[in-house]
Amino acid sequence: MVSFNYRLGRFGTFAHPALATTSREVDFGLLDQLAALRWVKRNVAAFGGDPDAVTIIGESAGGMSVHAMLTSPAARGLFRAAVIQSGGDGSYKGASVATAEAAATAFARAKGIDGTGPAASAALHAFGPVPDGRTFVDGRDAYRAGRFAHVPVMVGATSNDIGGPDGVMIGGARDVAGLLAKQGVPVYYYRFDYVATSAATPDGAGAGHATDIPFFFDTADVKYGAATTSTDRAAATVASRYLVNFVKTGDPNGKGAVRWQRYDAADPAMLTMTRGGGATLARE
Repeated sequence: MVSFNYRLGRFGTFAHPALATTSREVDFGLLDQLAALRWVKRNVAAFGGDPDAVTIIGESAGGMSVHAMLTSPAARGLFRAAVIQSGGDGSYKGASVATAEAAATAFARAKGIDGTGPAASAALHAFGPVPDGRTFVDGRDAYRAGRFAHVPVMVGATSNDIGGPDGVMIGGARDVAGLLAKQGVPVYYYRFDYVATSAATPDGAGAGHATDIPFFFDTADVKYGAATTSTDRAAATVASRYLVNFVKTGDPNGKGAVRWQRYDAADPAMLTMTRGGGATLARE
């Protein structure tokens, strides 16, 4: 398991014209991620890893990063599989270098710093990833056109995720599963509905955004401490088994697990990790 830091927020997207380069790079946080992936490719064998068997995994903003790497021409060959957890639909929704620069200039002006010279570069702002048309592109457009890394993908969201049943997370994951499947990519689509025993609410709300992390990584005992129940541990065993199998082989299936069928537009199978701590295959 390799984890790394990268620039975020104001430090992750320096879009002010005072910081412009001839290439007009904007997404410094994503460039950090590319640098980390290249480092892994060069060095992971020294730690017992296989540079040709890398799986990238991200949750929420990390899921958006996975979209960016899947569709970046610069990331080709750096991984063989990908997991997108509550990462939206891959679209930058109209963001561009021009809109990012305009937002940065407006932010600077609001702080009393005008112009585009060096003095203005102190006024950094928070802005999301931006497609520059070279290193990073709009993921949704790339998926439709088939311009992305055709590797096995696990994609899904939690049952009470941001935006609800048809929102950016659940609806986005469903849409991405369909787009990738149409391009012939092996896609495994899921919904995580398990709620930790100590986190259950009287209204029976489903799993909230990012609450699946300690289960997929089998760290429920760390997350919930003394409040961890046997059902929590069972749910973690089920979720992490699928993830580990996928990382090892590009297929989440293995001995002792409910068979997880690939997603297909004609037969849109979805694996649900259930409230009881198990798993079931169903159709939406």
